[in-house]
Amino acid sequence: MNKYILHLKRSIISFFLLLAFSCTTSFLDEVPKDFLSPDNAYLNQAGFESGIAALHNFVRTDELLTGDDIWYGTDAVRTGEPSISKFEDYSIVTSTHPYISGYWNNAYTHIIPNANELIYKATNPQVKWNDTITAKKQIIAEARFFRGYCYNNLASLYGGVPIVTEPATGPTVSFKRTTKNETLEQARQDLEYAAQYLPETTTQKGRIVKAAAYHFLAEVYISLGMYQKAIDAASVVISNPKYKLMTTRFGVGASSPGDVYSDIFKEGNENLITNTEAIWVVQIQYLLTGGANNNRQFSWNPRYWNANIPGTSLKGFIVCDSLARPAGYCRPTNLLVYDIWKDTTDIRNSRYNIKREFWYNNPNNSQYFGKKVTLKDYNKSKVSAQDTTMNLYPFFWKVYGSPLAGMTSRSNFKDIYRVRLAETYLLRAEAYLLSGSITQASTDINTLRLRAHAKPAQPGEINLDYILDERLRELYTEEYRRCTLQRMGKLVERVQKYNFQAGPTITVHNGLWPIPQTAIDANFGVKLEQNPGY
Repeated sequence: MNKYILHLKRSIISFFLLLAFSCTTSFLDEVPKDFLSPDNAYLNQAGFESGIAALHNFVRTDELLTGDDIWYGTDAVRTGEPSISKFEDYSIVTSTHPYISGYWNNAYTHIIPNANELIYKATNPQVKWNDTITAKKQIIAEARFFRGYCYNNLASLYGGVPIVTEPATGPTVSFKRTTKNETLEQARQDLEYAAQYLPETTTQKGRIVKAAAYHFLAEVYISLGMYQKAIDAASVVISNPKYKLMTTRFGVGASSPGDVYSDIFKEGNENLITNTEAIWVVQIQYLLTGGANNNRQFSWNPRYWNANIPGTSLKGFIVCDSLARPAGYCRPTNLLVYDIWKDTTDIRNSRYNIKREFWYNNPNNSQYFGKKVTLKDYNKSKVSAQDTTMNLYPFFWKVYGSPLAGMTSRSNFKDIYRVRLAETYLLRAEAYLLSGSITQASTDINTLRLRAHAKPAQPGEINLDYILDERLRELYTEEYRRCTLQRMGKLVERVQKYNFQAGPTITVHNGLWPIPQTAIDANFGVKLEQNPGY
């Protein structure tokens, strides 16, 4: 039951993928008897639960696990792999750029049309609900959560987009863009409904609860300039006795060397009932249809196994279980791995959370075997042999998971936090700051810093840049960094300041992604306006 969301049959997944392309031909108007369709799947609660499972699947496989495009070319991450082109040069980011269409396509071919179909079908009086009033409202609420969540992401990445809230009855080629605020208003309405009718708790791991809706409501309210409402929404979560920051050791590995921050990310601790910090945990499972995989370890961590002995072409490392076989695609900037860690007491930078020491482990090179690597700061004008683009740089343990598919596999199967209470505190701090309540903002930030054993921040230090740095310290590899920077209006400024690879080419118009050319071409009934500068 706890892995309910992951137990999807291939036929059900295929059916929901096809909903986006439904039309009103005579063939589809026939009564289906031996295959799944909107007419025979949504007749009872079990059918709607399958529809909700499909929405979870789209977020898991098509959003979280398709890459880290929301980090590339930001203040924190640049491209580590020279053979790929992911925002290291903003001058080539156009409407046909291969990495700007994924979120758009997932929204308009998967999440939004399936949510719309589910919401519409739930109004059918013939549906047999287990509990007519509560069950129906909760199903609609979870569907509207995903739709609102989706429009919030779209507004952050593209600005105003077409708003679609009705099921498709045929091919549509005349969508019209709305303004960014109108898109955010749709997200607000959906998330407010979700916050009202979602359950407070659930026994099914990964299911959406009220706190997740309130968390994203706080984010949307900030984007709309409704700062007191954002404070109130975040406070609903923070004041809920069900949720508290973890401050003592717990769960898997609690008796081993480490700290409470490392415990939060130990594989197996994400879904523990004693983990009062987890609000929405995306479920991953090995060898299960729909279970997907987690490729963050592969993307984020360095290709240590490709590093040579200094001054030679001999490999200094072999693949080992403690590090697996990452690829170094997401190369952290100096800001992320060096500059924000001036406070030496901060446990988020402890050796249990960030690996900064390496020892040569290739037994074929006896002269260096077992010797420590001297890892120096990366310098943009002179690359140190010990800190390279892909091969050696500080390693984030929070993305590490057991290599169930083998040490040379590109993936692990560790569950992923999408919402942690720590981020809710940071959202409230942002809203407090923007409303002029700087002391309250520093109090929220210091709640996290106290847990991290870090020096308290003084009210006079608090500004948007401080919060952005604190978000990196707390949420590295977790948050949707590009969305955060765009919400705060800081993307261009901070990329220019901290990303020497992408900074020289980013300009003001890159504050939003372009509308994908494929969407513009398909919408030939009405001109779908492109964002300025593209």
